[in-house]
Amino acid sequence: MIKGKKIAVLMMAIAVLCSFFFTGCKNVNVDEEITINNCNESAVKVAEGFLQSVFTENEDLFYKCFPECAFEDGDKAFEAYIAGNADAGKFIGCKYVNFNDYNEDNGYNQEWMKTNISLMHNVEEDDIQKIQIVKIDVCFEGANKKEYNSVSAYVLVYQLNDNNWYALEIQNSDAEFAA
Repeated sequence: MIKGKKIAVLMMAIAVLCSFFFTGCKNVNVDEEITINNCNESAVKVAEGFLQSVFTENEDLFYKCFPECAFEDGDKAFEAYIAGNADAGKFIGCKYVNFNDYNEDNGYNQEWMKTNISLMHNVEEDDIQKIQIVKIDVCFEGANKKEYNSVSAYVLVYQLNDNNWYALEIQNSDAEFAA
């Protein structure tokens, strides 16, 4: 129940960000579309795949962005995430901007986050190899269809010892870092 509320709150935050922090970008060049087959290959691909799945309402891609043990049968995580995107506009694609390693050198408490990931996604802390915050611009068609709007999203991702990357959550704006 707590996970569902947290997911709903995060989606509401994304909806607010989408409505207030759009910036124009002409002739947007977005990254290649993410597939189920390649979404776990890198931190960037899983972050983009996660966002793409929400805005294209691709449930299979959504669940591929998380380890199988992350959700219980019958969960409503996907429905909670897509509930807030009705007013976002027509999704064009994602564009990678930058990343930060989630470690002490960058001011983050990695051990604390490993504990959170373990508790939230039912993975062993020792299996978590890397954690990153990936900044992605999510692009939408503008009102006149000649310009595009984008919003920056910060996705917390992690790599397990199987070398696959998984999404944890969308971070709020205080996760911002220099691009």
